[in-house]
Amino acid sequence: MFTPAKLQELRRQYQGIERVNPEGEAYKKMKATIDGMPEDMLKEISKANIKWLSTMALTRIIKLETTSNETI
Repeated sequence: MFTPAKLQELRRQYQGIERVNPEGEAYKKMKATIDGMPEDMLKEISKANIKWLSTMALTRIIKLETTSNETI
């Protein structure tokens, strides 16, 4: 779980990013971080209103849910 201070720090770090190149190393690193998070952390990030990360976390949650529904 993230502390409120850590979430605030992430908001501050990502607020100035205007564009993300999906072919760039920064995006790949960000995606790998999100992909490695457990679902409870993804939910926390998705609700934290952190530019770029919250959307990526929500997308990952949807993929996880879709994948788990397909195996049932």
